[in-house]
Amino acid sequence: MRWCDENPNVITWSSEELSIPYLCPTDRRNHRYFPDFYVKVKQYDHSAKKFVVEVKPKAQVRQPKINPKRKTKAWYNAVREWGKNQAKWEYATSYCSKHDMEFKILTEFSAVVITYSDKCGAVIKWYPTKDLNIVNSTFLGSIKINLTSSGFALYNI
Repeated sequence: MRWCDENPNVITWSSEELSIPYLCPTDRRNHRYFPDFYVKVKQYDHSAKKFVVEVKPKAQVRQPKINPKRKTKAWYNAVREWGKNQAKWEYATSYCSKHDMEFKILTEFSAVVITYSDKCGAVIKWYPTKDLNIVNSTFLGSIKINLTSSGFALYNI
């Protein structure tokens, strides 16, 4: 996250410091959800925009099959994780809307394109990987964040 530290348009950021209470459907108990990132950036119009970002493997953001031929232990675990994640994301979406933030889930098959200039600030666009050829060339520079199964990479484009 050196990029966040060094980017003048990132006002503040943190990793797993925001706590969102949620009710877990698997055990019907209250828990705390700690999303991966909170990022506050200066936008092109000099306003600030706040994001709460969760990074997950694609397998964990897809609903498991409803009636598989065999209900294995792996299937039961996937159903349980899906239920927990859905509850976390529902509460996170609600929390963010109440606190003027946007909640985003990124996988290894999605990416963020951030275009910026010293005069305009950052413009953040969220794309599936197949749409990454869309970049605003009027800005002085661009950063592409690509998520991989082992983390993410930043590129100048």
